[in-house]
Amino acid sequence: MAASESLSSASFTATLPELTTSIFLPNATDASDQRFVTDTDKVFFIAVLATNSISVAACLFVIIAYFFLQRKYPRVMSRTSLKLSIGMACSDTIYHV
Repeated sequence: MAASESLSSASFTATLPELTTSIFLPNATDASDQRFVTDTDKVFFIAVLATNSISVAACLFVIIAYFFLQRKYPRVMSRTSLKLSIGMACSDTIYHV
């Protein structure tokens, strides 16, 4: 047996395991065939979607409030802790999107 025959993709018969974190059926073929596995999965998906949306809204509020207050009180808003908190809010917003 030659080395090229033993490494060919046609002789590969092992199957890869399905992802365990997917909320859709593993054998879904298109977008219309994607269904939740259980009702619990659907509830968790809706809860994650809701809390993620609330978190994005809160981060955007912090960013907008910081820049608004920066224009009104520039001396007070130049503190290092506020700059770190706005950096954290910006990175959280990017992470959530």
